This record gives sequence, structure tokens and C-alpha cells, in this order.
Amino acid sequence: MNSLWNKIFGSRNAEKEKKQECCRFMQFVLLPKLADAIRGGKLDEEELPDLNLYRLTAQEMYGDEFNFNWSKFKCRDYPLGETHVAYLYEFPKPKQVADVRYSAVVVNVKTGNASYYTLERALGGSYVVCQATVNEHYNLGTLDRLKLPLVLRFVCWLFKQSKSI
Repeated sequence: MNSLWNKIFGSRNAEKEKKQECCRFMQFVLLPKLADAIRGGKLDEEELPDLNLYRLTAQEMYGDEFNFNWSKFKCRDYPLGETHVAYLYEFPKPKQVADVRYSAVVVNVKTGNASYYTLERALGGSYVVCQATVNEHYNLGTLDRLKLPLVLRFVCWLFKQSKSI
């Protein structure tokens, strides 16, 4: 089986695969669970910018084998009007389709409701916005082609979407 894999895809790189697995854990397991925890009243949204929270959680889940580039992972908060805040996460630049460049937990500070969104690389170098929960992942379409940096286009999209949260 290994030789067939190598013929089709090239040799496997266990280190690279472990990094991808850890990154996907952050993007599609941990961050959606944090949005669920906010909705359920188990987590205060003001804890989201604390990057140590993510390190400790990842270490609990994976131990010392959690292979993630923490220097490329950043969190910034963006107010979206008077009632919403987006906690925007920056990941390393995507290398392939479906890799996440940015993600965000958007919180309605009045109701405590929260949603989780990702901005993923698509075919042709464009980006697609998705909504993710712990169990589901929805494609919501591509970003507008505004003449703004990618991160600002995502924040503009989040601002429009926040009215429904």
C-alpha cells in the first residue's frame, strides 16, 4: 500500500502530516467548541484572545506531540458595531485548497450567542467563507472582490453577517 501511495502522491512526510493534523484540530475542533461553550454559557468571550488557553488545551489533548507553529497563530478582536465582536484568528498562509487562512468567533455580547467562521483557500487562488460547528461545515460562498487586504474583506463580510447572530 505504501508504494502505491508513493507512486500516486509521492513519499509521505510524517512531520508535515502531524502539523496539518494539529492545525486542523485548532481550526475545526477547538475553535468551534469554544463558540459552543460561549453559547452554552460555559466560557466568557473575553477569554478568547488568551493564546495560552489554546496552548494548554492542545497540550491536554495531544501532550507534547502537538506540533503547531504558535508564532504564526494570532488573535485580534474587531468590534462589529455596538453589539458584536469578532475574535479573528490568523493562521499560516495556506499551501493547498481548503487550508484556513483566517477564522473568527463572532459573539453577540448582548445575547451571548456565538458563531464560528473560516476563510479557506479555494481553487484559482480565491477564498471561500464557511461556517463550522463541531459536527458540520457549510460553504457560504466567496468573498466580494473589494480592493482591500484579504483580512479586511473577511472582517467586512463578518460585519454584514453579524446582524443574524
